[in-house]
Amino acid sequence: MVIIRHGDFLTLYSNLTNIIVNVGDEVRAGQAIGQIYTTPNTNQGILHFEIWKEFRSLDPKTWLHP
Repeated sequence: MVIIRHGDFLTLYSNLTNIIVNVGDEVRAGQAIGQIYTTPNTNQGILHFEIWKEFRSLDPKTWLHP
């Protein structure tokens, strides 16, 4: 799991393999942080993504670019 702090906001990414960032790294928009795990028999992957404002979970659909 990778958690990135954006001021008062946190984004959480899980179901990753080959994580390529480390604790304390500065991460920029569009930068790869790892690879989504792909199920071998279906060749499909699902990213678990959450957005939090401090201790309150937010709906990520309202934040994603179409």
